Amino acid sequence: MGFVIVLTIVIYRFIKPDDIRDLILSSGAWGQLMYVLCWIFLPMGFFPVGVLAVIGGMGFGFIRGSILTFIGAAFNLMFMFYISRYLFRETIQRWLKHKYPAILSMAQNDKRLKQFLVFARIVPVIPYTVENYVFGLT
Repeated sequence: MGFVIVLTIVIYRFIKPDDIRDLILSSGAWGQLMYVLCWIFLPMGFFPVGVLAVIGGMGFGFIRGSILTFIGAAFNLMFMFYISRYLFRETIQRWLKHKYPAILSMAQNDKRLKQFLVFARIVPVIPYTVENYVFGLT
């Protein structure tokens, strides 16, 4: 958990959206790779994904920017899922079992869990980054 907190502080303290845009646009042929790498790692620290998507659209055009955003978001989702699954799952499940046993029993019911996951992804109230971490706990 400390890893995520430290990463968030570093990202918000030292990385600004204009810096990301300038890095990507000044990278020439490597700009697309830099953009996908930014998508993989920056949202882990709660960097606003909407800002990244706009940077991609403005820097690479609508079609190419959308494709690169999809690729980066897919890798980011997988990366955050595995971090959550293998670093935090046991600790969080022990805490939930002790503090909120009803939530843990819901998570063990496959049908209700699938309904929750679909609902959580559709409802725009829950932030993208939080969802990715939570999904790894299932």
